[in-house]
Amino acid sequence: MPSAYRHTLVLSGLLLLAGTAAILWQGVLFAAVIALAGFLWLLSHRLDLGWYVLVFLAPMMHWTIRLDHYPYLFRGFPSLLQVYAPVVEFWTVGLIIAWMIAKLRAWRQKGTVHIAAPGWRWYGLFVLSAAVSLFSLGPGFSSGVWYIGRFLIFVYAGYVVLGADIIENKKILERSLVAFAASGAVAAIMGVASLVCGAWRDVYGIVRVTPFALGGWAPFGDQHIFLAEAILATLPSAGYLWHLRYRDKDSRQWLSALIAVMIAVALLTLSRAGWIALAVEAAVAAHFAGGKKMWRYYLGRVWPLALAVLPILFYFVYFLSGSDIVRGSNATRWSLTQISWMYFQEHPLIGTGIGSFVPLVADTWYFTLEFGDPVDAHGIVQKIGTEQGILGLVTFALFVWLLLRRVYLRATDLSYDDSARAAAVFGLALMCGSLTFQLFNTQYYSSVMWVPLALALAAQSVHRRDTRVVGFLAPPLARARLVADV
Repeated sequence: MPSAYRHTLVLSGLLLLAGTAAILWQGVLFAAVIALAGFLWLLSHRLDLGWYVLVFLAPMMHWTIRLDHYPYLFRGFPSLLQVYAPVVEFWTVGLIIAWMIAKLRAWRQKGTVHIAAPGWRWYGLFVLSAAVSLFSLGPGFSSGVWYIGRFLIFVYAGYVVLGADIIENKKILERSLVAFAASGAVAAIMGVASLVCGAWRDVYGIVRVTPFALGGWAPFGDQHIFLAEAILATLPSAGYLWHLRYRDKDSRQWLSALIAVMIAVALLTLSRAGWIALAVEAAVAAHFAGGKKMWRYYLGRVWPLALAVLPILFYFVYFLSGSDIVRGSNATRWSLTQISWMYFQEHPLIGTGIGSFVPLVADTWYFTLEFGDPVDAHGIVQKIGTEQGILGLVTFALFVWLLLRRVYLRATDLSYDDSARAAAVFGLALMCGSLTFQLFNTQYYSSVMWVPLALALAAQSVHRRDTRVVGFLAPPLARARLVADV
């Protein structure tokens, strides 16, 4: 019997004995901790499986775990009863621990370890700007330190570093994209199901698909914007699989149908942020599909479809201008922007302090009087500008710009082959779609924004040796047309 299996059997036996003793001695919690430790040890041998689960859960930010629902486990630890977070974040913490175990094991065996951390110097400057902003917090200094660790460091370590380190080859990358696309498919199916079961909403005669709960399980929340966000974050991964992974006719037909449904559901959410993000992703793909000649080639064939869609667009514009719901949303966003600008002017250089936006809104009486409970900034620019000032905006912009530039240069580098450049294009769409969405939303320090960045960067890493000068993304017919034009 191989030594690895013997070690696993011995460890399982010891855990069983320890778990039994723990239940008799201290109760269920200690047994659960021992069982969890054993699970994380096993997971440390297959980090890729844990990563697939993380990627699948990433868009499901509203599937949460509240420890106060399990008082029988945490008797004697009342502080733990206050802990609640999305399932994906609990899983990410576990995967980080398993990853650290794997690194310690590798260090013990080889004496050295390698940790992939793309852009860490530039992101470190952003974290440093957050640390500088702590001086504006005064008595809230400790809460700001917690905020930096809980959000800024967590999203980078838990998604970017893990993704770059675990995705070592194209096989892991493709399976990760399958998991991500599958999560987007679940969101799209829920959108379609809302039409069937009557959960959709009638907004001035327009059908708006919405997520809904199934027996208390609501992974995409209860608002249309969250459904659009989940779909738009995952859509480029389905395009990647269609273009680079599944080449047989049946698979492509199924993927084409899935992509069409995802786009349709995203449009039917009537989310303005979703429509803008979709336009950005489409523009990225179209830009790299052959340049001006390809634009002329496709526009000459899709104009009838464009004419058919124009009435829908005009009606959508009319809806935006006349809906009470939209006017209320605009009023809320505009008020939050005014609050952001007001406090930015007071602390333009280092900001009001990391994590301070919601308390500032709570102290702004006219907002709570007019709109109710305080909410976070509806846009990452307003968030960073208020809390970290110009220093935070510049460092974060520099970090994002350098990441986008890295992927863009790969997409335009003719020394790489079709697959490497296409992976860069879809990676760029992943990044631009998620970043665009967070210009209008509040989930900027979450898996639904950072996992797409991690996948895009990992795609560049696994394709780094695919060098060859050839044609690019244009389909065969269009490519032949381009050659004829030349």
